[in-house]
Amino acid sequence: MVRSLAERGHLPIKPSVWHEALNAACWPARFEVFLPAPLRSGQRLIIDVAHNEPAVGALLASVDAGFPQAPLVAIFGANADKDVRTIVRLLCAQPRLRRAVAVRSSHPKAISAGGDCQSRPRGAGGGGQRGGGRLGECGLYA
Repeated sequence: MVRSLAERGHLPIKPSVWHEALNAACWPARFEVFLPAPLRSGQRLIIDVAHNEPAVGALLASVDAGFPQAPLVAIFGANADKDVRTIVRLLCAQPRLRRAVAVRSSHPKAISAGGDCQSRPRGAGGGGQRGGGRLGECGLYA
C-alpha cells in the first residue's frame, strides 16, 4: 500500500519515512490496551473492533502472544451481516475463556444479544462444541 502511494506521488519515495510513519500511526480500537484504571491491579482491558473471522483470529493470536497466561473475558457484539456463528465458535474455543458477555450496539444491523450461534463452550474454560442455539447458550451472557 505504501509503495503504491509513493509510486503515485502521494508519499516520498523513502522507505525510512514510510517506516517512521507506520510506526507513528494510531489505530483506535485495534488491540488498544488500557491499564490499570478502571481495572483491578494486574488486569488489562483490550479494545478491538475485530468484526470478521480473520480479524478475530488475528486478535486472539495477538492476545495469546502478548498475554499467554491471562484468563480471558470477552465482551462481544456483531452486526447481522457478519459470520457470527464462526466468530462465536472461535471465541468459545479459547481454553482460557472464563466468561463472555453478549452485547448489542445501537447500530441498525446489530444482532441481538440473544441471536443465533453454532457453538457452546465445554465446561468453565470453553472448548467449542458444535450445536445450534443462541448466543446466551454459548456462554455469551446478555
